[in-house]
Amino acid sequence: GGDFTSTYRGSAGGSHLTAAANLGYMFSVSGWRIGPTASYFYLDGEVDAYREEASGDASKAWELSVGESNFEKSILRLGLQLDYAWLTDFGVVMPGLILNYVSESNRGDATTGAQLANDVQGFGQLIDIQRETLDGQYWDASFNLAGQFAYGFSGFASYRITAARDGYQHRGYTLGLRWDQAF
Repeated sequence: GGDFTSTYRGSAGGSHLTAAANLGYMFSVSGWRIGPTASYFYLDGEVDAYREEASGDASKAWELSVGESNFEKSILRLGLQLDYAWLTDFGVVMPGLILNYVSESNRGDATTGAQLANDVQGFGQLIDIQRETLDGQYWDASFNLAGQFAYGFSGFASYRITAARDGYQHRGYTLGLRWDQAF
């Protein structure tokens, strides 16, 4: 036995079309804001066929020729946004919550074909690269905190969770600080 390491490079072209629309309204009552939100995202595209090339000492026998692949995706989000503006001695602090039900649809090629590029006799089998299909209905929640403070300082923090999606979990955070000052 032994180790086998090789590097192959390829470059592919393609095209895509995207469209998105967002809609929402906020009702305000003494510091509270609450409102429904809706958004739709659409992506349609293709990746052109390409051929790998051996790099360095890699064997040309293992170069792959990869076929064209088409994809289409749409995402509908229906949600609710809630936040509160809290006036303090040091600035305005806004805790908030965003909850979305997400319905995602993936269409296009379920597989992409590949074969050994240098199989001149045609003895090699076609290799089918399967596209993974994830659960299309799930919940997405964000817990947010933003603030505007004296001397031009502002900041935000957000913690986001994707829940009830079979085969996939996501938890992440975003932090930001800003200082605006006239010079």
